[in-house]
Amino acid sequence: MQHEKILPGSNGSDGKSPAADGAEFGLIEILAAIASHWRLVLSIVLASAVIGGVTFFSKSPKYEYSTIIEIGSRVTNAANPELLEREDLSLAKLENLYIPDVMHQETLRAGQAGDARPPELKAAVRPRAPGMIVLSSRAREDEYERTRRMHEAVFSLLQKDHARMAQLEKEELERRLQNAHARTEQARADVRELTFRMEQLSQRHAERLRNLDATVRGIETRRKRLEDGARLLQEQIQGVFRTISHAEERQAAPIHEGSDAARAMTILIIGNEIQHYRNRLATLEERLQVGIPRELDGLDRELAMASVEKQNAVREYENARQKLVQELNEANWQIREREAAERAIARQLANLRETQIRSLALRSREPVGLTRSMAFALCLVIGVVVALGAVFGLEVARSVRRRLAQNGAAA
Repeated sequence: MQHEKILPGSNGSDGKSPAADGAEFGLIEILAAIASHWRLVLSIVLASAVIGGVTFFSKSPKYEYSTIIEIGSRVTNAANPELLEREDLSLAKLENLYIPDVMHQETLRAGQAGDARPPELKAAVRPRAPGMIVLSSRAREDEYERTRRMHEAVFSLLQKDHARMAQLEKEELERRLQNAHARTEQARADVRELTFRMEQLSQRHAERLRNLDATVRGIETRRKRLEDGARLLQEQIQGVFRTISHAEERQAAPIHEGSDAARAMTILIIGNEIQHYRNRLATLEERLQVGIPRELDGLDRELAMASVEKQNAVREYENARQKLVQELNEANWQIREREAAERAIARQLANLRETQIRSLALRSREPVGLTRSMAFALCLVIGVVVALGAVFGLEVARSVRRRLAQNGAAA
């Protein structure tokens, strides 16, 4: 095919540039080549459509099945529970032990039953959810039961391992709870003993005060008796004074009756009587001025000693009571502390959570991976590309043959 040569810088009859004319010429040649091989292009595209249709209707969509496992925990702090095992350790066990074991058993079972290979199992830590591990598998809908069985088997292995840890933790908490309860009961026994000692101290102190009060009352009674005795002595002394005065008056008065001997005897008797009363007066005055004051001083000393003893008793009682009160307060504080520790341990024991499943083999809403529509479209695209490639290859081969023929004719 011959074409008119266009000089650089000149315009053709239609006013287009050489580049535009060359581009239009190339596109026309390509369309002409495709049109000349339309049967081949149509065959390849139809074959691709058939393959895509077969793929569309034969390919079963796969869904992602997810199982969420919550690792057991123990609540040592309400704001930050402590896991039975760190997520990375549980994940390592799943990836290196439990998943390979379950996959091996399922592979053997599938081989014996002549089924397809089991779907792959993956494990990962759930983002922004502490203590959560996700098992995931991509499988068809008809493989749901097998996928569910595999997830349950993996979870069962992990749960048994964590159950052993939880049992050890539970036994330790129960032992600590028993010890805490025993310490609390011991503190309560100490409080009861201190309360009994307080009551005994109060009773002894009250008995001692009663005895001291009785002693004081006895001393005061004796003192009153001495004072009453002093008044009686005073009255007796006055009587003796009167008796002596009367006797002296009788002694001084003249005696006219009787003989001289009788008068002398009367005077002698009166003198003896006066002497007797004077001796009696001296004895009474000595008793009043010396004996009774001495006894009163002794009673005052006894009363002072009893008062001092009572003050000492009160002081000793207050000191002993204050010491017991301090011990009782400390024992009550220990009871509160040990009861709080006991409640904390009981709360930890009650909040000990075992590893459990939050959701088992939950299917995704939409299929994952290459869907049937995407596979059909991909087959069509590949068919078009293969058809264009085939046309290009044929044209290149034809051009090569033409050049070889021209070169042979020229030679």
